[in-house]
Amino acid sequence: MKREDFLKQRLAVIRERGDYAISFTHTEKLCERKIGAEDIEEAIRNGVIIEDYPDDPRGPSCLILGRSGGRTIMSCAVGSKRNRS
Repeated sequence: MKREDFLKQRLAVIRERGDYAISFTHTEKLCERKIGAEDIEEAIRNGVIIEDYPDDPRGPSCLILGRSGGRTIMSCAVGSKRNRS
């Protein structure tokens, strides 16, 4: 399977299962930019994986570039809930 196809398949699974957790580690920046949880979830739903981190010590994760409200607002790191302690 080509890497691009693998990443598309992985993103489809993340969207379908809701297999992600939102962590507001940069809350101040999010507030300044008026980015909420709904914006993050919309970016996940319509985004593309731009980097993949299958061996991240916190659990497999990836960087998703998405849009919300017509803005390219973020790239968000997404990891599996099952792999978090």
